[in-house]
Amino acid sequence: MVKIALCDDDSRCLKDLEKLIKKWLDANSARADVVTFSDGDALLTACKSIPFDIIFLDVMMPLLNGLDTARELRTAHVSSKIIFLSSSPEFALESYEVKATNYLVKPPTYLSVGNTLRDCLSDFENEHQGIIVKVGTGYQQLSTREIELVEARNKYVTFFMTDGREIKVSEPLYSFEERLGVHEGFYKTHRSYIVAIPHVDYFDLNKVTTKSQHIAYIARGMGKQFRDAYFAYMFQEK
Repeated sequence: MVKIALCDDDSRCLKDLEKLIKKWLDANSARADVVTFSDGDALLTACKSIPFDIIFLDVMMPLLNGLDTARELRTAHVSSKIIFLSSSPEFALESYEVKATNYLVKPPTYLSVGNTLRDCLSDFENEHQGIIVKVGTGYQQLSTREIELVEARNKYVTFFMTDGREIKVSEPLYSFEERLGVHEGFYKTHRSYIVAIPHVDYFDLNKVTTKSQHIAYIARGMGKQFRDAYFAYMFQEK
């Protein structure tokens, strides 16, 4: 599910923006978690544990303004789409320094907010349903089409990619189950493995071998369920 952060020190503006976003989401049958923040420091703290996909950020805030907040986010390798909000267009040029997605003049309209959300969601689809994972002190975006296998071992989860990369993250495996479900072409074969069905080379009732020869085990009694899921997905793809 898409995660959206809203940050503005003006409580009324924050509430109005939240209403516009939720109205558009409802009208377009879109799902998203929307979280609000009243200052940049609170947003920065939250971003250490929550991989937001989209951040609406007010430029003019006391103490830590929106531009400085965005700079700190980029320094921490946060790749969220940032949409600035300001009562004046004078800071629009500076927004390019932090690779902002858009710059909306306050008060934003339903149309401007809706168009921005539509563009962002469209980009996510074009990025092959990428997911954002926590890597060290920052975040990294992964294309789901390039994920071959996800394995939980000790305190870490490792993503084995089709290009040979192995990306270790500190999030638990269960946090990826909703994002990497059967409809997206994945299957949890065991408490320690999530397998990408399109990248399966061989399988029996006990284990799966991927095209890069990584092995994932199948929990006892789940062999038939995986077989059914595999053929259902592959038949659907064809």
